[in-house]
Amino acid sequence: MNTNRIKLAENIIIEGEIITKTGLHIGGNKDTLHIGGLDLPIIKDSATGKPIIPGSSLKGRMRSLVEYSRGKYDLYRGEGHPHGSREKCTDSNCPICVVFGSIKNPNTYFTRLIVRDSIAIDDDSVDTELKMENYIDRLSGKAGSPRTLERVPTNTKFKLELVYSIFDENKDRENLRIIFESLALVEDTYLGGHGSRGYGKVEFKLNRITRKKAETYKSGNEGEDIINSEEGMSIAEIMSSEEYLDLIGQD
Repeated sequence: MNTNRIKLAENIIIEGEIITKTGLHIGGNKDTLHIGGLDLPIIKDSATGKPIIPGSSLKGRMRSLVEYSRGKYDLYRGEGHPHGSREKCTDSNCPICVVFGSIKNPNTYFTRLIVRDSIAIDDDSVDTELKMENYIDRLSGKAGSPRTLERVPTNTKFKLELVYSIFDENKDRENLRIIFESLALVEDTYLGGHGSRGYGKVEFKLNRITRKKAETYKSGNEGEDIINSEEGMSIAEIMSSEEYLDLIGQD
C-alpha cells in the first residue's frame, strides 16, 4: 500500500467583489511610444478592453503581506527577499509555502490556493482616468520628470474568485484563515503600484463561500453554500461569523 498518496477532500470556493476606493494602477504593456502620450497604461483584457486585476498580482500581494505579518520575510545580505527565494524552505508545515506554493520547498508539492484573474464587472466599458505626476526636487522646489499614469477610478467593481483545496482535514483547514488574514492586510495597505502615494486602496465584499467535497464532482452537484449573501459581507464580518469558525475547524 502506498502511504504517500494525497487525496482531495474538498474545495472551498470564495466569490465576491473587489471594489476600488482610490485610483488603482496595475501596469500593462505599452506597444508604441507617442510624444505627449500615456507613459504608464494599465493592464486590460484583450477581448473586452476592460481593466483586469491579474490573479498573480493579487496572490503575490496577499503572500507578501502575510510573510511580513508572520515574520517570514527573509533577510539576505542586508536586503529583504520573499520567503524561500534565496534559501530553500525545508519546513513541510510552513503555512506560507503550503497555501501559496513554492518551487523551492520540496515538501509542499503544489499550491492549495488558486486566485482567478478579476475582470471589471460593469456592463459597459470602464472609463479610466489619467493622473499627471512629476518629481519634486526638495531642495530647489522644482518639478521634473513629468509622466502620465492611467488608473482605474474609484468605485470600480471587479469579480473575485478564489479556490482553496483541502487535502489534510486538520492542517489545510486551519491554514484557510491565512486567506482571510491576507485579504484584510490588503485592505489596510494597497493593491497594485504607487500605494504609498494614495493609489490602490480596495475593499473586498464576499457574496458566497461554497464547499464542494470530492464526491460532489462525481455527481455533478453544485456543493454546499456555507455563506450566501446578496449584499456581500466584509472580511471582518466573515471572520467573526460562526460559519467561518466552523470552516476553519474551530468551535
